[in-house]
Amino acid sequence: MSTVVKLRQGDVCPDFDWEGFLDHLAGLYLQTFDTTLASAQMFSALAMLANAQQRWEDAYQYTERFLALSPDSVRGMLMQLHFSTALNRREQADKFIARLQKLQDAGKLNRGEQDTLALYLEN
Repeated sequence: MSTVVKLRQGDVCPDFDWEGFLDHLAGLYLQTFDTTLASAQMFSALAMLANAQQRWEDAYQYTERFLALSPDSVRGMLMQLHFSTALNRREQADKFIARLQKLQDAGKLNRGEQDTLALYLEN
Protein backbone atom coordinates (compact mmCIF):
# COMPACT_ATOMS: atom_id res chain seq x y z
CA MET A 1 0.00 0.00 0.00
CA SER A 2 2.90 2.37 0.67
CA THR A 3 3.89 2.08 -3.00
CA VAL A 4 0.37 3.04 -4.08
CA VAL A 5 0.46 6.03 -1.73
CA LYS A 6 3.81 7.15 -3.19
CA LEU A 7 2.47 6.80 -6.73
CA ARG A 8 -0.52 9.00 -5.90
CA GLN A 9 1.50 11.56 -3.95
CA GLY A 10 3.96 11.80 -6.83
CA ASP A 11 1.15 12.03 -9.39
CA VAL A 12 2.98 9.29 -11.29
CA CYS A 13 -0.19 7.89 -12.89
CA PRO A 14 -2.24 10.95 -13.89
CA ASP A 15 -4.62 8.94 -16.08
CA PHE A 16 -5.46 6.42 -13.35
CA ASP A 17 -8.99 6.63 -11.93
CA TRP A 18 -7.97 7.56 -8.38
CA GLU A 19 -11.49 8.65 -7.43
CA GLY A 20 -12.93 5.32 -8.53
CA PHE A 21 -10.17 3.43 -6.74
CA LEU A 22 -10.69 5.41 -3.54
CA ASP A 23 -14.47 4.91 -3.80
CA HIS A 24 -13.82 1.17 -3.99
CA LEU A 25 -11.46 1.22 -1.00
CA ALA A 26 -13.93 3.29 1.03
CA GLY A 27 -16.63 0.77 0.20
CA LEU A 28 -14.42 -2.04 1.43
CA TYR A 29 -12.82 -0.47 4.49
CA LEU A 30 -15.41 2.07 5.63
CA GLN A 31 -18.67 0.31 4.82
CA THR A 32 -18.72 -3.42 4.17
CA PHE A 33 -15.33 -4.87 5.09
CA ASP A 34 -14.75 -6.54 8.44
CA THR A 35 -12.29 -3.93 9.67
CA THR A 36 -11.10 -6.17 12.48
CA LEU A 37 -9.04 -7.89 9.81
CA ALA A 38 -7.09 -4.73 8.93
CA SER A 39 -4.04 -3.47 10.78
CA ALA A 40 -3.50 -0.01 12.19
CA GLN A 41 -0.83 0.55 9.54
CA MET A 42 -3.29 -0.30 6.76
CA PHE A 43 -5.69 2.34 8.03
CA SER A 44 -2.81 4.81 8.29
CA ALA A 45 -1.84 4.14 4.67
CA LEU A 46 -5.46 4.44 3.53
CA ALA A 47 -5.71 7.80 5.32
CA MET A 48 -2.55 9.02 3.59
CA LEU A 49 -3.91 7.92 0.22
CA ALA A 50 -7.24 9.65 0.86
CA ASN A 51 -5.36 12.77 1.98
CA ALA A 52 -3.36 12.85 -1.25
CA GLN A 53 -6.69 12.98 -3.11
CA GLN A 54 -8.05 15.60 -0.65
CA ARG A 55 -10.75 13.21 0.54
CA TRP A 56 -10.57 14.42 4.12
CA GLU A 57 -13.78 12.80 5.34
CA ASP A 58 -12.52 9.38 4.25
CA ALA A 59 -9.08 10.15 5.70
CA TYR A 60 -10.71 11.18 8.97
CA GLN A 61 -12.66 7.92 9.16
CA TYR A 62 -9.59 5.82 8.33
CA THR A 63 -7.63 7.63 11.02
CA GLU A 64 -10.43 7.02 13.54
CA ARG A 65 -9.98 3.31 12.89
CA PHE A 66 -6.19 3.66 13.08
CA LEU A 67 -6.47 5.38 16.47
CA ALA A 68 -8.93 2.77 17.71
CA LEU A 69 -6.18 0.20 17.15
CA SER A 70 -3.28 2.46 18.26
CA PRO A 71 -4.82 5.06 20.59
CA ASP A 72 -1.48 6.42 21.83
CA SER A 73 0.01 6.98 18.39
CA VAL A 74 1.34 10.53 18.17
CA ARG A 75 1.44 10.19 14.40
CA GLY A 76 -2.23 9.17 14.38
CA MET A 77 -3.18 12.10 16.61
CA LEU A 78 -1.31 14.53 14.36
CA MET A 79 -3.01 13.05 11.32
CA GLN A 80 -6.43 13.38 12.95
CA LEU A 81 -5.61 16.95 13.95
CA HIS A 82 -4.90 17.67 10.29
CA PHE A 83 -8.14 16.09 9.08
CA SER A 84 -10.22 17.69 11.84
CA THR A 85 -8.81 21.06 10.82
CA ALA A 86 -9.42 20.40 7.11
CA LEU A 87 -13.03 19.48 7.91
CA ASN A 88 -13.41 22.53 10.19
CA ARG A 89 -14.13 20.37 13.22
CA ARG A 90 -12.67 22.86 15.65
CA GLU A 91 -13.79 21.16 18.86
CA GLN A 92 -12.21 17.87 17.74
CA ALA A 93 -9.03 19.65 16.65
CA ASP A 94 -8.80 21.43 20.02
CA LYS A 95 -9.03 18.08 21.83
CA PHE A 96 -6.12 16.71 19.82
CA ILE A 97 -4.11 19.89 20.38
CA ALA A 98 -4.63 19.64 24.14
CA ARG A 99 -3.68 15.97 24.17
CA LEU A 100 -0.59 16.55 22.05
CA GLN A 101 0.49 19.53 24.15
CA LYS A 102 0.37 17.34 27.27
CA LEU A 103 2.59 14.81 25.52
CA GLN A 104 4.93 17.59 24.42
CA ASP A 105 5.12 18.97 27.97
CA ALA A 106 6.02 15.45 29.14
CA GLY A 107 8.83 15.32 26.55
CA LYS A 108 7.18 12.60 24.49
CA LEU A 109 7.19 14.32 21.09
CA ASN A 110 10.21 14.24 18.82
CA ARG A 111 11.39 17.39 17.05
CA GLY A 112 9.42 16.72 13.88
CA GLU A 113 6.23 16.06 15.84
CA GLN A 114 6.77 19.27 17.83
CA ASP A 115 7.24 21.22 14.60
CA THR A 116 4.07 19.76 13.13
CA LEU A 117 2.07 20.59 16.25
CA ALA A 118 3.47 24.13 16.20
CA LEU A 119 1.89 24.69 12.77
CA TYR A 120 -1.55 24.13 14.29
CA LEU A 121 -0.83 26.34 17.30
CA GLU A 122 -0.14 29.32 15.03
CA ASN A 123 -3.76 29.38 13.78
